[in-house]
Amino acid sequence: MFGGLAIALLFLIFAMNSHYLGLIAVLLLGIFAFMNVPGLQLYMLQLSENYTPEDVSLASSLNISAFNIGIMFGSTMGGQAASANLLYLTPLIGIIMLVVGISLTFILKFKEQR
Repeated sequence: MFGGLAIALLFLIFAMNSHYLGLIAVLLLGIFAFMNVPGLQLYMLQLSENYTPEDVSLASSLNISAFNIGIMFGSTMGGQAASANLLYLTPLIGIIMLVVGISLTFILKFKEQR
């Protein structure tokens, strides 16, 4: 799903100046962005059930809070780019955030395997 999101963001860079291609890019972006949430939520709940079964609801709420913090950072960075007339950079900002998310996921997987 992260790969699909990266492809959608790259496609958005090239489709930004076309109404129809831009619409397709935004639809793909929405699909892949929302596909990530249930999978990551499930992964976090599985980890919580293994390591802290008494705090599953806390882990769930913290995970959703982390999504909201990511939304806040993305909105802030995209808004700053738009206010500086750099709207064309917003897909690149999204790719940077995606790389951070993938890195954090791999770090978590690595720590889980230990």
